[in-house]
Amino acid sequence: MQQILQGSIQGNAAASPMFIAISCVLLQFLESYLQGFEIHTAITLTLLTIAAVMYVDDTDLLVSAKSPMEPLYYVVARMQRSIKIWRKGVIQTGGALRPEKCKWSLISFKWRNGKWRYGTIEEDRAKVHLRNSDGEKVEIERLESHQGLMGLGVCIAPDGNQMEQIKIFMNDTPGNEGKITTWINNVRSKFLRPHDVYLSAFRSIFKTIEYVLPATSISISEAKLIETKLYKAMLPKMGVARNISLAYRYAPKRYQGLGCLEVHVQQYCEKVKMFLFHSNTDTQLGQSIKANLETLHLLVGANTPIFQLQFQQYGFLGETSWLTHLWHMNDTMGFTLQGLYTRPHIIREHDFPLMEKLVSSDSMTQKEMLSVNRCRIYLKVQNMSDITNGMGTSVEINYMSSNPLPSESKYVWPNQPKPPSNDWKEWRKAVIEVWSCNEQGILQQPMGPIVCASHQKTQWTYSDTMKKLYRIFSDNQFLVYEPSNRSQRRNSTFTPSHRCDQLPLDVQKAKVNTNTSINVTMESILPETTINFTSDTHGESTFFKHVSTTSVNEHQIVQLIKDGNAIAASDGSVKYSIGTASWIITGDKSSITEIQGSHGVPPSTSTMTSHRAELYGIYAILNMLLALEKSLTFQKVDLK
Repeated sequence: MQQILQGSIQGNAAASPMFIAISCVLLQFLESYLQGFEIHTAITLTLLTIAAVMYVDDTDLLVSAKSPMEPLYYVVARMQRSIKIWRKGVIQTGGALRPEKCKWSLISFKWRNGKWRYGTIEEDRAKVHLRNSDGEKVEIERLESHQGLMGLGVCIAPDGNQMEQIKIFMNDTPGNEGKITTWINNVRSKFLRPHDVYLSAFRSIFKTIEYVLPATSISISEAKLIETKLYKAMLPKMGVARNISLAYRYAPKRYQGLGCLEVHVQQYCEKVKMFLFHSNTDTQLGQSIKANLETLHLLVGANTPIFQLQFQQYGFLGETSWLTHLWHMNDTMGFTLQGLYTRPHIIREHDFPLMEKLVSSDSMTQKEMLSVNRCRIYLKVQNMSDITNGMGTSVEINYMSSNPLPSESKYVWPNQPKPPSNDWKEWRKAVIEVWSCNEQGILQQPMGPIVCASHQKTQWTYSDTMKKLYRIFSDNQFLVYEPSNRSQRRNSTFTPSHRCDQLPLDVQKAKVNTNTSINVTMESILPETTINFTSDTHGESTFFKHVSTTSVNEHQIVQLIKDGNAIAASDGSVKYSIGTASWIITGDKSSITEIQGSHGVPPSTSTMTSHRAELYGIYAILNMLLALEKSLTFQKVDLK
């Protein structure tokens, strides 16, 4: 009996929709059984999950540790389980897996003296298996972290190095020639007119190189090696002197140049386009870019937007990645990228980021600053206010000691074990000589009022009506502290009294000095609300740049409000996950007086919707009315 073939035939227009439908079922099947790659972004705490990366028959399964302390063999066991589940799903949908085409990598980290490196196969012996179509158990080949694997025409190793991709381009080994080497041999071995060589370069080898550029991070020196090998053979075959001016070689055709490919410039342009298109969207790539941006801020210790910092001064504090390569190229090219995104901010007036102050002081070498930065990440502190007392007058004793304890933070910090004693010497040196400029840690410029909520967590709360302090004792109990003097002023001493199981409704977070054995001193009240620091002056100056008004209009609008004749309207819309809102305040149809504005809606951790954009239009109207009230001091009236 003739066997009936299953599946769609190659070239069938319905093949792509059929595959998408099957893939959705497979991914949902996989996610229902286990957790793949899952992280929270460092600052906004947005959950980013990836079960698999698929493109036609090329699938990458991802599994990550659930916590920094999870044993390695737990992760390997979950990887083995994901392989079994995926194989079961593929078979049930009419497919099959071939073990000889499968590879896997285990990315582990080994720590010594506060510094990390990638683990090797010899150090972390682990195996995963896959059954072939005959049901036989076959071990899957494992690659080291520095070994790349070709996928969708791009070869990048787990540790981010580009050597395998460069080798694919330039390998000269007979029988395993690289793509550039193969093209050069073909051009040299065939009789081609100069124009034919020109067309072949632009339609073949240039396209091959350009294809991998957005996903890779090729250095300028590596790009020069590619260009040297390529143009050394190509230009003479075109009838052009190989030592011709680079300006003529790379200039566009409309300026009488050859318009040849300049690898590092083309890669920079492609990565900038990708960054600008995805960075403010909720696509998988957009979420990944935002997650890396937030982590990079904590890793570098800067509050200033990353692309406004000089890479030569701050780049050594980060790790090698797609984003840091873009940052480096951006700085090299002399450009800057500007935009709004969530990043760390100062907590008090006269506050400053610790590492920005240290770098600008130019008082330490890069090696010494790396030691300080390891201590800072371990302590989970970003700004000067994070290490000062509640009154903002001096550095807390904990951060001056030889064995400081890390703080609790709302942020998700990079993993950093406790640094060695040599690093702590550099940390104390920075505290005394750079940040406080005082051996006792007393600040020359005390911290000012608190302007927004801190990322640091606290166990202490204060009730203004009860005049009492409360400390978390257990899940459902609190230890009550009462004032030890009759004045009951804030910043007074409190003594432990009794326990309770419920807090007053008006409690606020407090910063407390616990250096004494029994009594404690409340130093400040911490606000609960957070001000948006995604732009200068909390966004106010940016807001009013998009408002169209005059002083005459403002007085006339105020008069319309007083007379009850003012009309306000707004509208919002969303396209490509970017929200906009426009609004107007005016009078009746005969009125020519108006104040209007058009704004981009600030991004949020939630998905951008039309409802959110319309709400921002209403907020903009209220913000304008508040500004009028402050500047013109008109009597408050009810808006109907």
